[in-house]
Amino acid sequence: MVKTQYLDEQTFDTFKRNQEKLIEILNHNMTKVQVDVNWLKKGMGWMIGFMASIFLAILGILIKFVLS
Repeated sequence: MVKTQYLDEQTFDTFKRNQEKLIEILNHNMTKVQVDVNWLKKGMGWMIGFMASIFLAILGILIKFVLS
């Protein structure tokens, strides 16, 4: 049988401490994930800028044809 590190839930106090520890662990893991995706945010910024410039170029060409 495998031993686990969970607290027994016989009293509310132990249950509360177990929940607080779980929340602390999850918050720590999410912070690490948030740090690891910064490169993705930069890439998306570049991609949005590139797509916006293409849109403005096409819009300029269409305006030129309509006004001429």
